[in-house]
Amino acid sequence: MFSSAISATGRPVEWEFQRGEEVIPFAASGRLLAYDTGSLIGSCLGGIGVAQLLELYAKAILAEGKLVHLLPDWSDECQTPSGTAPFAS
Repeated sequence: MFSSAISATGRPVEWEFQRGEEVIPFAASGRLLAYDTGSLIGSCLGGIGVAQLLELYAKAILAEGKLVHLLPDWSDECQTPSGTAPFAS
């Protein structure tokens, strides 16, 4: 399941994956929509799914090994967040 952020309009924010000049839009679909980053992080830590987070918010959690960075080659952070998911133990 994908966890998506909700924009101020109440609509899910479309994901983008960027590698150099190449940008691929992705319309994530799932049952969880969140308005705040804390909820998205909590859903990942709880094993609910995959979220796209800005490195600013995910850096410490990634360093602690609580989440893994998915698709690291596709995460230039101009306006593109990075994908994360919980470790399976």
